Amino acid sequence: MQQTSLDRWIKKKFVYVYEIHSNLVPKGIMRNYKLVETKKIKDRRRSPWKKIFVFASEESYDEAITRFQAEAISYETKIKPKKKWWVRYLDPPSKSSVTYNIFWTIVKGAISVMVMFMAPLEWIKGIVVTLIMSVVRRP
Repeated sequence: MQQTSLDRWIKKKFVYVYEIHSNLVPKGIMRNYKLVETKKIKDRRRSPWKKIFVFASEESYDEAITRFQAEAISYETKIKPKKKWWVRYLDPPSKSSVTYNIFWTIVKGAISVMVMFMAPLEWIKGIVVTLIMSVVRRP
């Protein structure tokens, strides 16, 4: 399913974390980053990089890339999903649109509520009794 602009914004804001791998720290002040030394990472797997700069926002990430390019420092970039509980809901594995899913969940809920309040009470009782009896009769 095609992603809407709202879906892309949600992913940039809440799902992705931006990394720059490098051996040197550029001069000047970069904002909103966390520096990770690869010596502290046990699952390094022979990475040639000694420092990992982790950015939460794309703006500070882009600013850092321009700083690396201006100082001619070699680097490697990676964009990864965060390891948080909400990532699987905001970036589902089926790659469906989050706004589409939310919209149809609200529509289905509204239809269910309307059916429950507009249906005759006897009809609802008949369905409930039928469901209960089918469960009771099973061996």
